[in-house]
Amino acid sequence: MWHAKLKALTLIELLVAIGISALLIVAAIPYFGGSSKKDDMSSKGNQVSTFILRARNFALNPDIDGKNAKQYIVQSTAENSIKIVRIDLDSITPVDLGGESLQLPDGYQVSLPSDIVFDSPTGALSGSSSVVVRVTKAKQSSPSAVITIKKPGVADVALQ
Repeated sequence: MWHAKLKALTLIELLVAIGISALLIVAAIPYFGGSSKKDDMSSKGNQVSTFILRARNFALNPDIDGKNAKQYIVQSTAENSIKIVRIDLDSITPVDLGGESLQLPDGYQVSLPSDIVFDSPTGALSGSSSVVVRVTKAKQSSPSAVITIKKPGVADVALQ
């Protein structure tokens, strides 16, 4: 009687295949873990950039909130929050716009070099040709988001 020889994996071959798969997975974990930190920081940078450009939008449309404003200013209120205030034509006292503030989660820090001022109705940056804002996360080696705002209100977000 003739018997067909069965072909199968030996235990050693199976263990080698599992070992190689485990090494590839372990090598890939730091790559994917780091990209989530970058994505998170990029997201926070984009939030801050959008919020700052919202102040410019107010300046371009000075009657948007029912007042004839001279300037809209982005100010830092705490290490992780910023707000928009308005200066009216007939006053030099900043007027708080109420709900126009951005609060990042604890551990994040928004660094403004100074107040960011947009003139109304042009929306131009007042006093400088560009402003650099940095968003960082404390106690981590994650990259920081650097937002560069140039005339006439173009914002670039880059990770460093």
